[in-house]
Amino acid sequence: MPKTMHENLKRLRAHYRMNQVELARITGLSQGCISQLETGERLPSPETLALIAKALEVSEEELMGNSDDLERMHLMRDYQSLPRQDKRLVLQLIDRLSKK
Repeated sequence: MPKTMHENLKRLRAHYRMNQVELARITGLSQGCISQLETGERLPSPETLALIAKALEVSEEELMGNSDDLERMHLMRDYQSLPRQDKRLVLQLIDRLSKK
């Protein structure tokens, strides 16, 4: 069964015997950000994913672990880049489709 990004992040960090503070220092991210990523409270931006993958010497795909997580991250990035009006349209479409 594929692991989720937050499970992979914790496993890989432990493999390198790093604590969250050390990974934060290497990547330039905050320890709080690393913590939120490890608990699954947030998904990484593509830039954050690249920084962490490089620090842990793995591919972004390996870090994400589950292609659904990677697809979800890309969808969120695309959605966030939309103008407000287009975001409303997307939400309306999702609402209509989920009621079918």
